Amino acid sequence: MKCLKLYKKIGDKIMLKCPKKRFDCEFGKKLIKYLDPLADISMINNGWCWKKFGEQFGYLEPKVIEYFEQAKEGDPSYAVYNLVRDCNLNKKWARKFINNCKIGDPCYSAYLLLYHCDNFDIKWFKKVIKNSKIGDPVYAAYAAYNLSNLKLDIHWLKQIIINSKIGNPSIVTYSLYNNEKIDIDWTIDFISNCKIGDPANEIYQLFINGNLNQKKMKKIIKKIHVGNPAYIAYCLVKYGVNMKWVKKIIENSKTGDPSESAYLMVRNYNLDIDWAKKIIENSKTGDPAVAAYQLFVFCDAGVDWIQKIINKCKIGNLEYIKRLLIKRHNINVSEIK
Repeated sequence: MKCLKLYKKIGDKIMLKCPKKRFDCEFGKKLIKYLDPLADISMINNGWCWKKFGEQFGYLEPKVIEYFEQAKEGDPSYAVYNLVRDCNLNKKWARKFINNCKIGDPCYSAYLLLYHCDNFDIKWFKKVIKNSKIGDPVYAAYAAYNLSNLKLDIHWLKQIIINSKIGNPSIVTYSLYNNEKIDIDWTIDFISNCKIGDPANEIYQLFINGNLNQKKMKKIIKKIHVGNPAYIAYCLVKYGVNMKWVKKIIENSKTGDPSESAYLMVRNYNLDIDWAKKIIENSKTGDPAVAAYQLFVFCDAGVDWIQKIINKCKIGNLEYIKRLLIKRHNINVSEIK
């Protein structure tokens, strides 16, 4: 099992990762060497667990705490949860750290601490959810709601959903409806007006499961300007949705990855390749570089066009596509003026 991707520079090159459940001998050695260069790390082996690791090097707890407090990337709150559970890291400090965490998803880590560890109460958890400005507090609240022993009220969860400013509340709303916890009218109304996450996907789910007619579904998706409505429009073709409407959604999309959807429309539904080229050329979101490459490889978009697009493109996985063009097609776009 790979470790969680929390990075911290050591010197100029070495990047450390935070531990997950299974003990990582290599990480353990690097972490101890970083925290205490004089420590004997030869005893650390793959037969250890994080609990033994914590018992052996418990004297380094203040430095471990400082390590996570200085983290600038990844999800240190999740690593803190693991260390509380497996290494008996100071719980009072862990609560304070989760409360003040500015990166990652501290809400879900708070849920895990509530579920797996002692001395983390529901009042503290609710405060974390209410005050969080990062991560996905709605999903963490939903996960806690599903724990029968907590007996959380559906009205509390609905308020979390209504007041959410981050995360993807639409998917939780749809899940609640699917599990017969809320009614269809409330579900449709909330998802239709949701300004964050990817509400088009849940409108799509409601449509294909027979909860929305095509006319109303199209009207709602047309008004959605978050997530990836272009891809949902592409998916709707196989359900008999008018091709003209689908093209319009992709053409007008300012979020998600309309370039990918345009390429898929050409490859799978034989749309005019020039239409897709125009979408890719003008795209300001998503990964037009990858879409352009796929259109070149699978739809014969032409060498001159792919060269022009990759040189002009400002977003997407450009370096990766350039390497593919050089290695597989002997096209060195960096030399094109």
